[in-house]
Amino acid sequence: MKRRFPKGGYTFPVRKKGPSTSFITSPLPKKVTIPLIAAHGTVMDLTVKKGDAVTAGDIIARNDQALGPAIVASISGVVEHIGEIGYLGRSVTAVTIRSSGTDSVRDIRHISRHQCDVIYISGASACGCDGIPTQYNSSRLSPASVTSIIITAIDSEPFSVLNETLLLENAKQFTEGVNLLHRLFGKVLPVHIVARSGHIKRLGFTGQMKERPWLHVHAGTKKYPHTLSIPLIERAFGRALSDKEDAVSLGCVILNVRDVLAINEAVNHGRPLIEHIFEVTGPGFGRSALAQARIGTPLKHLLPDIALADTGMRWVLNSVMSGTVIDDPAMPVTPLIQSIICIPEKRERELLWFLRPGSNRDSYSGAYLGGFMKGVTKDFNTNMHGEARPCISCGWCEEVCPRQTLMPHQIVRYAEKGLFEEAARFRPFLCIECGLCSYVCPSKLPLLERIRQCKQELQKAETP
Repeated sequence: MKRRFPKGGYTFPVRKKGPSTSFITSPLPKKVTIPLIAAHGTVMDLTVKKGDAVTAGDIIARNDQALGPAIVASISGVVEHIGEIGYLGRSVTAVTIRSSGTDSVRDIRHISRHQCDVIYISGASACGCDGIPTQYNSSRLSPASVTSIIITAIDSEPFSVLNETLLLENAKQFTEGVNLLHRLFGKVLPVHIVARSGHIKRLGFTGQMKERPWLHVHAGTKKYPHTLSIPLIERAFGRALSDKEDAVSLGCVILNVRDVLAINEAVNHGRPLIEHIFEVTGPGFGRSALAQARIGTPLKHLLPDIALADTGMRWVLNSVMSGTVIDDPAMPVTPLIQSIICIPEKRERELLWFLRPGSNRDSYSGAYLGGFMKGVTKDFNTNMHGEARPCISCGWCEEVCPRQTLMPHQIVRYAEKGLFEEAARFRPFLCIECGLCSYVCPSKLPLLERIRQCKQELQKAETP
């Protein structure tokens, strides 16, 4: 077993009120509202109408001509309403189902002899970074084009423990899923697992590799953003990717532990994807936990104590480094939710903040004591501790960037002046939008925001 690490990255120090392994499980909801939208933004076509009776696991929307998974009912009951709702910044069609009060679930094990068909019918083709390839156009990859499967069993996001917790608590089911995956697409495929070295020893992965020549296990660390798709592929393959290589061009299916468990449940146990597990965490949330709920359950029913409109807190979706702010307590649970992070708002100025020792502040530069006191827990809030200043060409954004040749400060230097064609020379589309450059920037420049703007403007210029 060989250690393989991609370039750059940063290991976040221990945070106060970090995540725990407790679970919040929602009871069977009386009503769910399921948005008919896939991860790629594709809106699915309805297969039900108002007044129809459905069983949990029945397909309520699909679109075999467009990119996306089938969407299934998460509870048994009656379709009460079909209409538009606001979801993740756009208006989408949603189906509201009122529960019949019974917890019957459709068994899909005997629907088809083909495992990929079962995955699609179960709704589990929504799993993974790009979906699970099936004959139904559920991914940009086709089953024949898949060359390898890469599974991350490690967490690098600040506060995150989802993969590691699920791995340790569901080791048997995870192994079942891995054994299923290597033959899923009609041929024996290499399966790469990236996990912490301690977990590799604890779960006996080294011995499993001797028995399974198709299994490759790689030791990793919690360095962010090495669990995102591009760094993850580099770690699994042991080499840097070129500018034109990504998961799709290389035929890689990227999964996490939750995805493997969902696929195992669908194929080996006949259970459709009607529930979703995500993290509710961060220093502003006292009961950090893994939450489990039926898809379509409003967040306010699962977490009644959450006040998303609380001006003293900022609720961020999926990533504290690059996610979006949410403020709708009626937002339904869907597979697009990976985590909800609560960060204390801190907008007030601190008198002579630059003269304080800062033992509880994270410090990439070492300007504060916190950069040297590794065992001391650190505060994490929305205060940038200073205002934006001109770039000092320190090169830290290049140093932490996981892409081999990206120069964030040069892209932003031209983008801020509207010189997007000149900025294109520095290949902004290599950026995986991890946000680490903005985090370490001593000048407090919104580098990720500017790079995103640059990419949008260049895409507009290419559109006829």
